[in-house]
Amino acid sequence: MSKSTVSLIIICSAIASIFSFLFEVDSLLIPFLFLISQSVFGILLVNKENEAFYPQDIRVIFIITYSLYSFFCPLISLLGFDVYLSSMPLTTFCFGLGLAGFNLGNILVPVKWENISLLKNSVNYSLLLLLLVVELIALTVYLIAYQVPIFTTLGQFDRFEFFETINQVWVVLTMAISLTSCLIIYYFDEWNRKQFIFGILLIIYYIALQLSLGNRRDFLPILLFSTSYFLTKYHSKLNIKIIIIGTVLFIGSFWLVQQRNNNQEYSRVGAIQESFVNNEFVYPMQTLAYVIDDKWDLRYGYTYFVLPFQIAVPRYLYPNKPDDLGKEFVNKTFGEGSQGYAYTPVTEAYLNFGVLGPLFVFVLFSLFLSQFVRRFTEYGISFVYFISYSFVFDFCRGTFATVIYQVLVSLLFYFVIDKLIKKTPLTINR
Repeated sequence: MSKSTVSLIIICSAIASIFSFLFEVDSLLIPFLFLISQSVFGILLVNKENEAFYPQDIRVIFIITYSLYSFFCPLISLLGFDVYLSSMPLTTFCFGLGLAGFNLGNILVPVKWENISLLKNSVNYSLLLLLLVVELIALTVYLIAYQVPIFTTLGQFDRFEFFETINQVWVVLTMAISLTSCLIIYYFDEWNRKQFIFGILLIIYYIALQLSLGNRRDFLPILLFSTSYFLTKYHSKLNIKIIIIGTVLFIGSFWLVQQRNNNQEYSRVGAIQESFVNNEFVYPMQTLAYVIDDKWDLRYGYTYFVLPFQIAVPRYLYPNKPDDLGKEFVNKTFGEGSQGYAYTPVTEAYLNFGVLGPLFVFVLFSLFLSQFVRRFTEYGISFVYFISYSFVFDFCRGTFATVIYQVLVSLLFYFVIDKLIKKTPLTINR
């Protein structure tokens, strides 16, 4: 990448930063165009480094996911839907600055995704299937114990009451099931026909169970893991099949929201408007708008360097431990007892360091991700890469502390399970 390009992105970021201080400027179109330009530039930049469009490159899926969580809110606001907040122009610019920082990191440390080798062990597949059976039984017993309807019709039970039943057991159990399901997929070439059918049925049961509860987030890592794994295994590039599958999943997300909320008061405005205004691609960006409007005090790195350690301690050992940022946001903005609100790393960066926070934080994140990709392209790709890939959506709608907790717990499960099921040393599959 030429020096002129580096200068251009720095200048654009500087202009955006200056403009973002102009709170009286009501134009949403200008920051929205800046955001779009950074998204397109980011995709083109990575594709130029790779000399092809590889959806299995974690940097590509990050830019796409980040864009989905940042485009939608200002876009439907410009189209006239009622989601506009007074700080939406500044909010949109901050999301653009985050992408500008990510792109700058990719310019400074370019890394090419190449056809790489898969690193695997030979495993006891029957033991892996047995483990998933035990986990699914435990999850079913959990739901029955809390009197949560199983496989009920979407929208026929109160999701607010369901959220009241969720505790750390649910979180850890669903993470364990997702991880075990991903391991079953990763070692699919160890299957025989009966194991194949049984394993797929178990995974389908789990996904169907979560769908009946109106949940997508709990099984999305399995879908992302499978996508990245098989695309890498077969050295696939972007094609029409991938586009169709992605489109179907995206539309299905809106359908699920409409179905699970069909007994809510706002359903009277109509299914189409409801699907546009009330979906997971609108809520996260609004967190930053509320934080700006309510003039929250800056944290100066507290949520990165202190809060993750506090969150990791069980509440029975630390009764006064602080809430995670998502819960704190809901309690301060809407009052205690309100439904959860998805946070974003952009909001967290702003909360810590102000307007320039997203730029600085995402430069560092981009540099880390480039080194992460380089490590696997040089030494071979393993399960750890694909499970990290599966967390991208959670990262884009979460906080640093919760994502770190999720990653560390998942890796702990992985290393323990891997020791139990491993039969032979590491092998390389090309």
